Amino acid sequence: MRADWRFLVPWDEERAPTIRLDPGRPEPWMEDDGWAVTTGPADIVATTGRVGSLATEAIQPARGGPSRRIAWVDRRGSGLDELPDGHRRRHYLPVPRSGPRTYLPLDHRPAIRWWLNQRLGPRLGAASRPMAAVVARVGRRLPGTVAVTTGPDVGPWPPPVTDVVVTTSGHDEGSRVVRLMTGDDGRPQWVEKLANRPRYESETEHEQATLGQVGRQLPPDLAEAVPRALGLDRVAGIVRGRESHCDGPTMAQAVGRLTPRARAEAALERAAAWLVEADRATARSGTWAESESEEFLRSPLAELETFAGRPLDEVRLLAERAAERADGTSMARSFRHYDLGPWNLIIGERLGVVDWELEPPRPADRIGLAGADLLYLATYWRHLVVGARSAADERAVSGFATPSTRRGRWAGRASRAIVERSFRSTGLDLDALPAIWVHNWLEQAVFTANRRPDGDPGPALGYLELAASNPAPLLDR
Repeated sequence: MRADWRFLVPWDEERAPTIRLDPGRPEPWMEDDGWAVTTGPADIVATTGRVGSLATEAIQPARGGPSRRIAWVDRRGSGLDELPDGHRRRHYLPVPRSGPRTYLPLDHRPAIRWWLNQRLGPRLGAASRPMAAVVARVGRRLPGTVAVTTGPDVGPWPPPVTDVVVTTSGHDEGSRVVRLMTGDDGRPQWVEKLANRPRYESETEHEQATLGQVGRQLPPDLAEAVPRALGLDRVAGIVRGRESHCDGPTMAQAVGRLTPRARAEAALERAAAWLVEADRATARSGTWAESESEEFLRSPLAELETFAGRPLDEVRLLAERAAERADGTSMARSFRHYDLGPWNLIIGERLGVVDWELEPPRPADRIGLAGADLLYLATYWRHLVVGARSAADERAVSGFATPSTRRGRWAGRASRAIVERSFRSTGLDLDALPAIWVHNWLEQAVFTANRRPDGDPGPALGYLELAASNPAPLLDR
C-alpha cells in the first residue's frame, strides 16, 4: 500500500486520525507520520482488494464515536457495490500506474481534460472532451483505481473538487506530494506542497524563503521560469506551502523513448540554455586549485566513506585523478538548483524550473560548482530518451559502457555535445569537467545519506563506483 493515497482522504481536524488496516498489513509509515493505528473503532479504514467485512463493519459510526471514512485501493476493479446504501464515494485514477503519479478525480471532467492536454498536447485539446468522458467511465473499473468513501453522517460529500494530486516518485521518504488547485475549468490556479513525513516539513518552509531568494539572485527574464512564493499555512497539523503554477508537462512526461530525436535534443538544449544564462548571471569565476580539490572532492568523499562504512579506494583514486586534471583550469561558483532532474523542469510554452527545496548539508546561499546541475540533468535525460527501466539500462547510457542500441549511442553523443557547448559558453574549461562530474555525485550521495534515517547514499554511489571501475571515458576526454 503506497503512502500517497492518504492525501486523498478529506481530513481537516487539528489532530492525527486513527486508522484501521487490513489484518496482517502493518504500515510503519503511518505511525511514523503520527497516525494512530488501531484494531478498534477508527476515523479512517484503509483496505485493499474487495471491501469485505472489515470495511462494511468499521465504516459504521459507533455510538458516540467518530464518523468513519474508508480509503480503499482497488485491486480488482470491483467491490464498492458491497457498501450499504448512503455510502458516498469518489474515485481517483492514478496515472501512470508506476513511477510519479497523478491522481485524477474521475468526477471532475475539466481536471481530466487538463491532464489529457498535458499528455497529448494542445493540438488535441478540442478532442479531449469525449476522451475525458471515456477516461471517467472506464477509469472506475481499472485495477489500481483508488476509491475514497464515507458514511452518510460525514458532512457534505463529495466535497468540492479543487485539486488534482500529483505525487513524487516515492524513491525517497522525504519526497513531497503536490496538489494542483484547480478552477472550474480544470486549469491549475496555484500549487500546494506538503511533505510525506512531518520530519521534512522544514523543507516546505525553506522552499518558500528560497523562492524569494531565487527572484533576487536571478535577472528578471530568468526568474520568470521560477514559481512565485504565495505563503505557508498549517491545516490539520500539516504545513502546506503555496506557489504559482508553471503550466505544461514536466520533461519527464514530455520526453521518452519514442520522442523524435530532434524534439528530445531541443528539450535538453532549452534547459541547458537557461542554466548557462543563470551561471553567467551569478558566476564568480576562478581557477581550480588545491583548495577546490579539498572542498569539492576530498571532504565529501570522506563523509561518504563514513556513511558507506568502508573505504572507497577506487572512487578516491578517480577523485584524485580528476583533481589533477582540473588543477589550474578555469571554473566558477554559481547559484545552483541541486536537484535539476527532468521531473523538475516544465516544458510548456514557457520553461519552468520548480522544486527549490534546500536542506543541510547543502549551502544556504545555494552557491556551488557551475556546470554540476547540467551534468546531473544530462544523466537523467539519457535515461528518459532510451526508456531505461533497470540499473542495467541506465549503465548502458552512463558513458562508461558501450551502448548496445543506436538510440543509446545517439543519446550519449547528443548529451555530451550539449554539455560541452554549454561549458564553453559558460567559460568553463573542459578539463575541469571530470572533477565537476565526480563532485556532483559525491554531493548527491552525501545529501541523500544525510536525508535518510538509514544513511543510504542511494544510486549516486553506484554511479561513482561505475566510473571508478572504468575511468577512461571520463578522464580521457
